[in-house]
Amino acid sequence: MFNTSFNPEKIKEENTKILLKQGIEVVGHLPYIERNKHRNDDEIAKRTIAMAALYQLEFGAPKDFISQYLKENSLIDQLTAEETKLLEEDYENLTDQQKVNLSWSVEAIWALTLVCKKTYKSDI
Repeated sequence: MFNTSFNPEKIKEENTKILLKQGIEVVGHLPYIERNKHRNDDEIAKRTIAMAALYQLEFGAPKDFISQYLKENSLIDQLTAEETKLLEEDYENLTDQQKVNLSWSVEAIWALTLVCKKTYKSDI
């Protein structure tokens, strides 16, 4: 499906050019993702589900329920270290930045969903 190796710095550079050409402001100091291989379809689906479960903190879902769901479905390892920390604190005790980061995760969920849509040609 994908070329197994790519240059994330070059991809960021090319995407930045495209965005600027479209008149979209780009924050230049943001890092690129340092991943040297694409995820397969199964990895994409698992990551999407794990992020969607974690995102439920935004809506007041109990962290223990989310944690248990992720563990029971062998998805807990799909969370980053920072995301795992979110399950260790009550939502009210999260920093403003942690809450902002959590809210931004919906964009990643949509991006991953679109990748799955292209792969499975579904009507998401």
